[in-house]
Amino acid sequence: MQKTREQFYLHRIRAFKDERAFARLYEMHAKSVYRILCVRLPTPQDAEDVLSITFVRLWDYLCRASSVNHLPALVNTIARAAVADFYRQAGRKTVNATDQSGEQLPLLSDSGREAKQTEAKIDLAIVKQFLNTLPDEMRTALILRYFEGKSVAQVANVLEKSESTTRVLLHRAIKRLRLQLAKKE
Repeated sequence: MQKTREQFYLHRIRAFKDERAFARLYEMHAKSVYRILCVRLPTPQDAEDVLSITFVRLWDYLCRASSVNHLPALVNTIARAAVADFYRQAGRKTVNATDQSGEQLPLLSDSGREAKQTEAKIDLAIVKQFLNTLPDEMRTALILRYFEGKSVAQVANVLEKSESTTRVLLHRAIKRLRLQLAKKE
């Protein structure tokens, strides 16, 4: 059903440069792309900037392209290129250990609840740092599967791979993360 809607919106964009159809596509895919960008970029503001760039480039591409088979894969490819451009232009390194909300993490806490929240934020920052050391395909697969809760079939569709290949990719990515975490400890 969603694929049919996407194809309808894509047709409207190609034929009429329909901005409302593009807005619908944006609503369908922006949250997913934003989560991926938050993991790859130093700050949420950078992720928002690159998200904007990604969708501007998508608009340009869709207005010129004759057909698009897998829109999620196309959006992911454009986002990956925009991240590469971000680091290339700024001369930045890809290490990202910042908190996703941009908050200062407290060092000492009076309540146990705050301590657990701080510990969870630190753990997430460590995992995000190690995610950045993985190849793009593995990182994207892990984010889609475990951060966004997508099924293996949905992840396979985005990556344009078979389900069995995607399962193997996920298994290898988790294995690499475990090895890196074990080395750190």
